[in-house]
Amino acid sequence: MNDLSDQLRVYLWQVMGLIWGEVVRRNTADREVTQHVMLDEVWKLLEAPGGASAVENMARRFRKRRTALWLATQQVGEFLDSPTGRRILSVVGNTFLMEQRPVEAKRLQATFELSDYMAQRLQRLGTGHGVLVTPEGTLRIWVAVPEGWGIY
Repeated sequence: MNDLSDQLRVYLWQVMGLIWGEVVRRNTADREVTQHVMLDEVWKLLEAPGGASAVENMARRFRKRRTALWLATQQVGEFLDSPTGRRILSVVGNTFLMEQRPVEAKRLQATFELSDYMAQRLQRLGTGHGVLVTPEGTLRIWVAVPEGWGIY
C-alpha cells in the first residue's frame, strides 16, 4: 500500500470509525441526549479519497443515534457540483446558511428554493446572522455568541 491515495483513504476511515464508535458509545450510555459532531472544512473531506462517501454515511447513520452532524464549509460548490455532495444535502434535515458571495447565493437559491429576498439577504447577512432552511420552511436567524467566548 504505497499509494498515498490508499493511505489517505485508510486514515480517513480510521478517523471516521473512531467518531462512529464514540457516537455509539454515548448513545448507548444515554439514548435521550442529543449529540453533536462538527466537521469543519468539509470541502477538504469531500475531495479526499473516499471522503464524500464517509460523510454521506455519517449523515445517514447519525440521525438513528440522536446525533446531529454539522458540516461547515466555505466552498458550497463542493456540495453542489458533485453527485455525492448533492446526496448529502438531500439527506440532511436542516441547513444553516451564512453570508455568501453573489454567485454562490444564486446557486443556493436554486438548490434550496429560496425566495429572491432570501437569496439577496444571503449576500449581506453579517456576523452571527444566517438563514435556516428546514423541511417546514425558511427563516432568518441570529446566533448570539456570549461575550466570554471570544471572537473567532
